[in-house]
Amino acid sequence: MDLDLALRENKPYTPTITSLPEEKSKYAKWLESDCVSRLLIRSKMSNYLHSFVPESKKAKKYFAGIENLVMKFEEDGANLLSKKLFKMKYDGQGNVRLHILEMCSIASRLEDVGRKFDDELFLLLVIESLPQQFDNFKVVARTKDWELDEFISRCAVFETSIQMDDMSGSVGQNERVRCFSCGMDGHHWKNCTKCVSGIKMA
Repeated sequence: MDLDLALRENKPYTPTITSLPEEKSKYAKWLESDCVSRLLIRSKMSNYLHSFVPESKKAKKYFAGIENLVMKFEEDGANLLSKKLFKMKYDGQGNVRLHILEMCSIASRLEDVGRKFDDELFLLLVIESLPQQFDNFKVVARTKDWELDEFISRCAVFETSIQMDDMSGSVGQNERVRCFSCGMDGHHWKNCTKCVSGIKMA
């Protein structure tokens, strides 16, 4: 039996007394396919989904109702993912690379349902998600035409350097603070624009 016949073809005209045997046979096969298809579709669905799909005596129409339901679920899910992406913030604790990759994963899932972000817009979202200790890096990043991979690498290197600087201990109040990048007094390297713009990738 051609199980998906009723899903592929519209219902044939109801045969009459004068109809050919081939027409009567085709009609009977379609009815059988339609009945079995509806039973199979319902048997594969979770019980709680039945109430969301409009009842129909035709398998093709019933299947279309399922497709519409799936599209609605995907749309609702996409809205939630979009909100999550726009609200994501890195707290500076952990791993900035993983934070950015999580944002990339959400953007990829949105693209799968037809919501592709412009590369520049996405990179701007990532920049804005970084915390205050990345402010100097963010200023420089906005002026650079970095690809995403390069941005992630530079951002990860910058975070590692911040962590190393924090581990070295704070400088005493009476000590002179000197930037090891530009050699000038009065600021740390992580607050030096020259250092950030020239930082090398790991």
